[in-house]
Amino acid sequence: MKPEDIFDAITHIRDGQTQLEEPPRKKRRWPWIAAAAALALTAGIFLLNRTPVPLHTGTAQLASARYPEADSRMEDIHYTLFERELGPFGDESASPSPDQDDGSAYYSARRLLKNWDEALPLFQQFCKSSAREFLSAGDPGDALEAVESVQNPNRIYSPLNLYLALSMAAEITEGDTRQQILDLLQSSGMEELRDQTKGLWTLCCQEQDGAYCRAYNSLWLSNRVDYQQPTLDLLAEEHFADSFRGSPGTQEYDQLLQNWVNEHTGGLLEEQAGGLHMDEDMAVTLMSTLEYYSPWSMPFNSEGNTQAVFHSPDGDVKQEFMNSTGTNTYYRGEHFGATAKSLNHPEQMVFILPDEGYSPEDLLAEDSDLWDFLDAVGRETAAPWHEHWENNEWVKLHLSVPKFDVSSNLDLTGGLKALGVTRAFDLEESDFSPLTTRYPVAINKASHACRVMIDEEGCTGASFVELGAFCGAEEKEPRDLYFTLDRPFLFVIYNRYVPLYMGVVNQPYS
Repeated sequence: MKPEDIFDAITHIRDGQTQLEEPPRKKRRWPWIAAAAALALTAGIFLLNRTPVPLHTGTAQLASARYPEADSRMEDIHYTLFERELGPFGDESASPSPDQDDGSAYYSARRLLKNWDEALPLFQQFCKSSAREFLSAGDPGDALEAVESVQNPNRIYSPLNLYLALSMAAEITEGDTRQQILDLLQSSGMEELRDQTKGLWTLCCQEQDGAYCRAYNSLWLSNRVDYQQPTLDLLAEEHFADSFRGSPGTQEYDQLLQNWVNEHTGGLLEEQAGGLHMDEDMAVTLMSTLEYYSPWSMPFNSEGNTQAVFHSPDGDVKQEFMNSTGTNTYYRGEHFGATAKSLNHPEQMVFILPDEGYSPEDLLAEDSDLWDFLDAVGRETAAPWHEHWENNEWVKLHLSVPKFDVSSNLDLTGGLKALGVTRAFDLEESDFSPLTTRYPVAINKASHACRVMIDEEGCTGASFVELGAFCGAEEKEPRDLYFTLDRPFLFVIYNRYVPLYMGVVNQPYS
């Protein structure tokens, strides 16, 4: 049977199941104006002397993602609250208290906003610790690090992508294994984590005015293992995850996984997806993808592009730069300057340029004021940044940015262990009992592929995460300031105050 035939079979809803509508997908843009990320965790079965006998044959879909209703869109939520509290007949003081929830659209909107308010500051803490771990260059004396640095001179990371994947991992673990994941995600328990995950998903996964952000989750299971169906249903309901079952180690099942990843990253990570493989003794692969595109609010004019030198660590290279001039806010840190270019409201891309003599690694240090700056950027507030970051200036900004298409492939195993998630990788200590109790299971693979591109029109990103278990003052004329990103720099792409992608660009085209 052909892979596409199997895919049709496993995605066919069984009798008795409700057909659930997947978020609408718009026509793909060309890869050079897109971004994507994907992350996978693979867990496998550990057996001493035998391979489990298959309990099932063929391929099947065991659970289908149950996506939020359409009224969870931002514009619908804001309209609902405005109509009830702030409209011509609204009275916020007279509104019933949240504990009188009557299931109406109004209370649904209030719950979502409450989830966002609680999730954002906790997510910012997770971003700080994880970005410092995964974006830093690592030990320069490590031979493997040195090889990886040559193969991937840039380091790109999606905090949201990893957060969503680890949230699924927490759902299929128990005891201290789960607690270590909860601690990393800054969550006190599973109920809180589910609310936080839904809040972040709904906040970010919107489509409007030509921009979109799409996140998808799935589990890939083995015919050799019995699974707890209630857990798979919970993942479908709370984490919007599909669950598939098949025969790991076969080309057909690998092809289904690769097709699924390509479909949900807009085809931007085909090379990385083509390398995905599930070993015969795999118990589960958790896959999480993120696909993003947004046009600039004020596009660059390609006629103003120039050829200039970019000073990469490996030597000077000629590069095409995009240029614009206009009034904007310029921010100063202890050893960096920064500015932002607006994407579709309320999205923006922040460019951070280390001072001469300093590197991105210097800014990523724990004691750097970069983290205070990013915290100020990420606050959910109607007040402009400069009310939270005093060292700023309104200038006539001459912005010069290299067009870039950067990607990286990260092995997350060492970083996750360094961040305190150790038991899930240890067969003697791991607890995956919510998923299966038949065999001991532990994670043996954690990988993250990410790609971000910008051009004159906008910014695109794609990524996946694979987790696998083996078994106001007086105005004055602004001064001219030239902000030229002609040496290694950092960037952060924000979607409604949530950092979707963070990266270190050492070489604009890798």
